Amino acid sequence: MTKQSFNLFNLIKWTKQNIELLFWFTAIIMLFFLNVTDTQTSLCVFRRIGIDHCPGCGLGHSIHHALHGRVAQSFHEHIMGIPGLIIIFHRITQLIYPKKITIYEK
Repeated sequence: MTKQSFNLFNLIKWTKQNIELLFWFTAIIMLFFLNVTDTQTSLCVFRRIGIDHCPGCGLGHSIHHALHGRVAQSFHEHIMGIPGLIIIFHRITQLIYPKKITIYEK
Protein backbone atom coordinates (compact mmCIF):
# COMPACT_ATOMS: atom_id res chain seq x y z
CA MET A 1 0.00 0.00 0.00
CA THR A 2 1.44 3.36 -0.98
CA LYS A 3 1.50 6.40 1.22
CA GLN A 4 -0.80 8.30 -1.14
CA SER A 5 -3.55 5.67 -1.01
CA PHE A 6 -3.18 5.53 2.78
CA ASN A 7 -3.81 9.29 2.93
CA LEU A 8 -6.81 8.93 0.65
CA PHE A 9 -8.17 6.20 2.92
CA ASN A 10 -7.75 8.49 5.94
CA LEU A 11 -9.52 11.32 4.09
CA ILE A 12 -12.46 9.06 3.20
CA LYS A 13 -12.64 7.80 6.78
CA TRP A 14 -12.53 11.36 8.17
CA THR A 15 -15.25 12.45 5.71
CA LYS A 16 -17.55 9.60 6.78
CA GLN A 17 -17.01 10.45 10.45
CA ASN A 18 -17.63 14.18 9.93
CA ILE A 19 -20.39 14.21 7.32
CA GLU A 20 -22.70 16.40 9.44
CA LEU A 21 -19.93 18.96 10.00
CA LEU A 22 -19.25 19.09 6.26
CA PHE A 23 -22.98 19.48 5.57
CA TRP A 24 -23.39 22.48 7.91
CA PHE A 25 -20.13 24.08 6.72
CA THR A 26 -21.25 23.73 3.09
CA ALA A 27 -24.71 25.11 3.91
CA ILE A 28 -23.22 28.20 5.60
CA ILE A 29 -20.89 28.84 2.65
CA MET A 30 -23.75 28.41 0.14
CA LEU A 31 -26.00 30.77 2.12
CA PHE A 32 -23.20 33.34 2.41
CA PHE A 33 -22.83 33.48 -1.39
CA LEU A 34 -26.57 33.19 -2.13
CA ASN A 35 -27.80 35.72 -4.69
CA VAL A 36 -30.66 37.39 -2.80
CA THR A 37 -31.32 40.05 -5.44
CA ASP A 38 -32.65 37.34 -7.79
CA THR A 39 -36.11 36.36 -6.57
CA GLN A 40 -35.86 33.05 -8.43
CA THR A 41 -32.82 31.96 -6.35
CA SER A 42 -34.08 29.60 -3.70
CA LEU A 43 -32.98 26.42 -1.98
CA CYS A 44 -36.60 25.67 -1.02
CA VAL A 45 -37.80 22.25 -2.10
CA PHE A 46 -41.44 23.35 -1.95
CA ARG A 47 -40.84 26.29 -4.27
CA ARG A 48 -38.99 24.04 -6.73
CA ILE A 49 -42.01 21.72 -6.97
CA GLY A 50 -44.43 24.60 -7.44
CA ILE A 51 -45.76 25.43 -3.95
CA ASP A 52 -45.54 29.20 -3.52
CA HIS A 53 -45.45 29.55 0.25
CA CYS A 54 -44.13 27.50 3.15
CA PRO A 55 -43.31 28.41 6.79
CA GLY A 56 -39.60 28.49 6.00
CA CYS A 57 -39.82 30.84 3.02
CA GLY A 58 -37.27 33.62 3.41
CA LEU A 59 -35.18 31.72 5.96
CA GLY A 60 -32.23 31.28 3.59
CA HIS A 61 -32.31 34.94 2.61
CA SER A 62 -32.59 35.89 6.28
CA ILE A 63 -29.50 33.85 7.17
CA HIS A 64 -27.67 35.38 4.20
CA HIS A 65 -28.39 38.89 5.46
CA ALA A 66 -27.40 37.92 9.02
CA LEU A 67 -24.07 36.53 7.77
CA HIS A 68 -23.44 39.88 6.08
CA GLY A 69 -24.37 41.84 9.22
CA ARG A 70 -27.65 43.23 7.92
CA VAL A 71 -29.80 42.51 10.97
CA ALA A 72 -32.85 44.59 9.99
CA GLN A 73 -33.07 42.97 6.55
CA SER A 74 -32.59 39.58 8.17
CA PHE A 75 -35.59 40.10 10.46
CA HIS A 76 -37.60 41.48 7.54
CA GLU A 77 -37.03 38.30 5.51
CA HIS A 78 -37.77 35.84 8.35
CA ILE A 79 -37.90 36.27 12.13
CA MET A 80 -36.11 32.96 12.79
CA GLY A 81 -33.07 33.64 10.57
CA ILE A 82 -30.72 34.89 13.31
CA PRO A 83 -31.82 32.30 15.90
CA GLY A 84 -31.39 29.62 13.24
CA LEU A 85 -27.90 30.88 12.44
CA ILE A 86 -26.97 30.83 16.13
CA ILE A 87 -28.22 27.24 16.39
CA ILE A 88 -26.23 26.20 13.32
CA PHE A 89 -23.03 27.81 14.65
CA HIS A 90 -23.61 26.16 18.02
CA ARG A 91 -23.98 22.77 16.33
CA ILE A 92 -20.80 23.33 14.29
CA THR A 93 -18.98 24.15 17.54
CA GLN A 94 -20.31 20.95 19.14
CA LEU A 95 -19.09 18.91 16.18
CA ILE A 96 -15.63 20.50 16.19
CA TYR A 97 -15.18 20.32 19.97
CA PRO A 98 -17.13 17.28 21.20
CA LYS A 99 -17.67 16.83 24.92
CA LYS A 100 -15.45 14.20 26.44
CA ILE A 101 -17.36 11.64 28.45
CA THR A 102 -15.64 10.30 31.51
CA ILE A 103 -16.70 6.91 32.80
CA TYR A 104 -16.02 6.38 36.45
CA GLU A 105 -15.28 2.86 37.52
CA LYS A 106 -15.79 1.66 41.10
